[in-house]
Amino acid sequence: MRIFRRGVFAVAAIVSLTATLGIQSPASADAATDSRLLSLTSSSLFARGAFGSPWKVGDCHLEFPSYVYIESGTTRVHVHAVSDTDFTKHADVWHSKLVFMDAQQRVVASVGSTGESVLDSPQMVPAEGDEGPSNVYEWDHVAVVPNGIPSRAVFVRWLSAC
Repeated sequence: MRIFRRGVFAVAAIVSLTATLGIQSPASADAATDSRLLSLTSSSLFARGAFGSPWKVGDCHLEFPSYVYIESGTTRVHVHAVSDTDFTKHADVWHSKLVFMDAQQRVVASVGSTGESVLDSPQMVPAEGDEGPSNVYEWDHVAVVPNGIPSRAVFVRWLSAC
């Protein structure tokens, strides 16, 4: 009876440890997605959301100083980004969608998609040879939001895929 209890305890401990550590199967770079919620701060020139640490999605990285801002008095959203990839056999792309929200986190406007988008990075190709890590790419894109971003937008959720 003691041997059976030890076996049950061992199985329960392994299941508990797996759940606690969040051990998961590896994800492919093609299917990796994530998002970050940023606060928009106001200035006389633009509203801006930024983050100060590298963000990894699949094999891709978005590095500091990447940010998004809304050009004051216009319908234009500007993304400035610095990106690279750990490994690619052809070319990785950082896809972006921006969802602007009010104080209650209700959607007030959005632009881009996590498929092909006007906010995509350039193709990040291997730095040397047919596969491997890429160089670091610095890029800027501007997208037009037809009805503009309402002034009540205080957050932006940056959805990304690699």
